[in-house]
Amino acid sequence: MYESKNQPLLSRLLFLRRLFLHVPGTLGLLGISLLLGIARHLYFEPGVSQCRDGSRRHRFHCEPDEPQG
Repeated sequence: MYESKNQPLLSRLLFLRRLFLHVPGTLGLLGISLLLGIARHLYFEPGVSQCRDGSRRHRFHCEPDEPQG
């Protein structure tokens, strides 16, 4: 797929074609890692996003039920 160091460089058109063919794979890996990170966050830290979401008009009360100490 790639030329070795003994072969001449690709033309600009072939290089750009190769570059654009690699973009979907790169974006796919980025998307998969983002989805895994979101899934990890939702699984291991449920409810945290509701407590810290300041963009909503209605804020959730996230204080503990019983006072500590």
